[in-house]
Amino acid sequence: MKHRMRKFMVLLLVLAVVSGCTTGGSKKIELHEDKFELVFALEGDKIELPMKLEDFEKLGWKTGDDLTTQIKPERSESISFTKGDTTVNTSVGNPSNSVITAKEGFIMGVAIEGSYDSKDKVPNIQLSGDLDFNSKKEDVVAKYGTPSESYVGKEKDYESLSYNKDKYGDSGYRFVFIDYDGKGMRLIEVRVSNAEMDSEVVNSINGEVSKDAPELHEKYKAPTALGDKWNSFTIKINDTVYQLPAPLPEFTKHAWTLVSNDETLAAGDSKSGVDLRYDNYTTRAGIMNYDSKENYYSNAFVISFTYEKDTSPFTFELPSGITQASTIEEVEAAYGKGKIDDTSSYRTRLEYGDYNAGIEFSFDKETKSISRMRITNEVKEFK
Repeated sequence: MKHRMRKFMVLLLVLAVVSGCTTGGSKKIELHEDKFELVFALEGDKIELPMKLEDFEKLGWKTGDDLTTQIKPERSESISFTKGDTTVNTSVGNPSNSVITAKEGFIMGVAIEGSYDSKDKVPNIQLSGDLDFNSKKEDVVAKYGTPSESYVGKEKDYESLSYNKDKYGDSGYRFVFIDYDGKGMRLIEVRVSNAEMDSEVVNSINGEVSKDAPELHEKYKAPTALGDKWNSFTIKINDTVYQLPAPLPEFTKHAWTLVSNDETLAAGDSKSGVDLRYDNYTTRAGIMNYDSKENYYSNAFVISFTYEKDTSPFTFELPSGITQASTIEEVEAAYGKGKIDDTSSYRTRLEYGDYNAGIEFSFDKETKSISRMRITNEVKEFK
């Protein structure tokens, strides 16, 4: 069973790789015949991706980049390493459900560049099928077959071949050939990436998830009154004032119940369509885990809240006295002109702000009253 990390390879596709000038040892490494095992040799050492960054360092690779940089789940950072005169660029990913440092990450991809001058030595890389920087395009095609993707430059002095292990190209190889000096096409760049990890490895990294509320909840200060403007993101629901984002326990201690299953969220992850019930009415909320570790829905922050006249007719009040009984004219008088969508035959939509930080109203054209209201404030970091 494999664990995919699609978003890890986004940075790898735009890596700027510094050239290696000298070759390492010439010893030959025994590799898998199957190219999609994605095992290769670099400067005389076997590399099997994904690889712990710390294990890569133990092979003698050093970096001047900041390894205390934090990486969110399913994200990656570009980190360059040097060994002797050879420099490579790597994509360091986070396969866990918590925020980690780059030092704790896994190398998911390595990009190695050869030499633009045929007289210079090149990094010592050995791929499945005995391919290296001396290989021609014909050698690669003979060993690996027809590429999954290919591209030829307009002047025909540039060509790339990609061999994808998966549908999205997150794992596999990319070869780049150029004719730099008019003396023929040479292999100038090799990229190897593997975005798959055994689920058992991922589970061992994640460990147990605590049900304790994160300390971050203590930073929330419950407002005693509504703010002056709509973008204060304050709302009075029934008799309680909240300011979004607000810890979900702030709702449950005021008679709301989490109806949805209390599942877990990775650090920095969000979930829409979470059901909250008050008395006999249920509404939909959006939540986010601002904690640095995986946590449960019940410990997340509410970042969006929806009023539906037909299904959740509780009372609400927004700044400037806007309530479920307000008309579109009253809302615009209080908040100014918003973005109007009048294309529907039965409702008019009025929006302020944007989808991640704003308020959206829907007015029934027949009754002129609010049929739906959604308030959202999805901040990047809760402080």
